[in-house]
Amino acid sequence: MDDTTPTDYACPLQEADRRHRFVDAEARREQRMRKHVNDELARFAHTHTILATAWVDVEAGPDAKAHNRRPLSVTLHDWCHADGAAHAYAHEKDVDDDDDDDFDSGVDVLSFATAAPTLTTPLLDPHPHLASLCGFEDLGTLRIDAEADLLGMLAATDDAEYDFCESESEDDETGRQKPSLAECVRQLRQRLQSGGCGGGTSSHQRPLQLWAFSARSETGASNVFAEADRALTWKWCKPDSAYTKQSGWFLQLHELLDHGSWNGGKNLTLLARPAKADGFDMFI
Repeated sequence: MDDTTPTDYACPLQEADRRHRFVDAEARREQRMRKHVNDELARFAHTHTILATAWVDVEAGPDAKAHNRRPLSVTLHDWCHADGAAHAYAHEKDVDDDDDDDFDSGVDVLSFATAAPTLTTPLLDPHPHLASLCGFEDLGTLRIDAEADLLGMLAATDDAEYDFCESESEDDETGRQKPSLAECVRQLRQRLQSGGCGGGTSSHQRPLQLWAFSARSETGASNVFAEADRALTWKWCKPDSAYTKQSGWFLQLHELLDHGSWNGGKNLTLLARPAKADGFDMFI
């Protein structure tokens, strides 16, 4: 005869019910968090292609990284709002300048010295950090003079004579598709190698590394770096992540990229906006 009573099954059944409720609660929390992140991404509906450049020493060899742990000065340009014919490229941060106090302090530097606003940020190892962002492309290096008009040279390539103040996804009035940034770089590299472009004399040329990635803003009518009166803030989102789905807002881009590489992994959507005037941003 079975002496088991119903009370003997009460604890296992209650435990299974608790686990079921816990799983349901976690699923609902996951859905709410994903919806929150997707709603924020919907507000940041304007995508910008960002061109990142840094002077490098390709002749230093494979051991250069181990011997030189000083960050590179990476300058960011909003390619979608760059009129290459009107903007002169000026690299104000020389990686060999040991007296660059602002650079060593790890502060992002907005520059309005040229017609196209840029942002300069220190990155110890730019490639893996930038590679975590959506839209990342390694565009290779170009050997040009430090004072060369890079944006003008890119826009002057045969297939790149378009109004870059419009979205890259749109076609011009002739129906031709506007070339991507990668295509403009490829054509410029060919012209430089054939001597058909004014990249400077060989004795003054230096290797410039180029990358591209995407950033999103709430308004797409202007250069993402054009807010001269307020600091620019950054955030990453990844709604499909099984773990951390977003960061807080960072004042320094290089700190955000370091945070994202550790907590978000790859395919991070980068958001950019000016700091709120009311001061209620949660900065990290």
